[in-house]
Amino acid sequence: MGQLIEDEIGTESKCEDPNKDEHSDDVDSNKDCTNDTMPPPPSPVKGVLPYLSPESLHSFPPTPSSDIYSLGILMSELMTGTFAFSCRAHDHDLARDVCLGLRPKLDEDIIPRKYVEVVKQCLNAQSEERPSAKSLCDIFEDWSKDEVMYEVFLNMERKAKRQDKDGSVDNSKQSDDNNKGGHAMHDEEVYHSRAFTFRGLPTPVNDGLTDIDVKDNQVA
Repeated sequence: MGQLIEDEIGTESKCEDPNKDEHSDDVDSNKDCTNDTMPPPPSPVKGVLPYLSPESLHSFPPTPSSDIYSLGILMSELMTGTFAFSCRAHDHDLARDVCLGLRPKLDEDIIPRKYVEVVKQCLNAQSEERPSAKSLCDIFEDWSKDEVMYEVFLNMERKAKRQDKDGSVDNSKQSDDNNKGGHAMHDEEVYHSRAFTFRGLPTPVNDGLTDIDVKDNQVA
């Protein structure tokens, strides 16, 4: 019995503050024993910066929805023939701008509206608003039966083969909008995986989605 009482006393005294006024109110009796008062630093996020979703930039763990965001970036590159966010440093400023709504620009005079709308949904700042992989598979299946979309992808494939053959650079309006008529690499433009720890980023918003020139959120 004596040992049991000693064990109980020992347990209750582990968190006692030796400097505590014994006559003070016991308002902190349930406080954790640790002395850590500062929030932990954000965990590093690894990846290629232009393809990281806004929530990933905030050090949230990867999810299927963050993969959908990356797919949206790739879809924009397929249609423009240029890297996303080229000719600028891939640094904290780009991460900040992405959180503020910066997205690759797509021209509906060249790219079918329904394609642009899907890209916009994939790049939504709110992860829960992005389409699921299943819904995208259904959309892509429908596109495979659409003569207009089929012709778009066929032309895109032909264009890629021509560029691979002669190394030519497309100086079309769409290319000019994205990389100023040629890809002059910025010294801090990096397309391999790195570890990032960003602090003080703004809350992700969709304001910059107007750069994609889409007027609604619905997929045709």
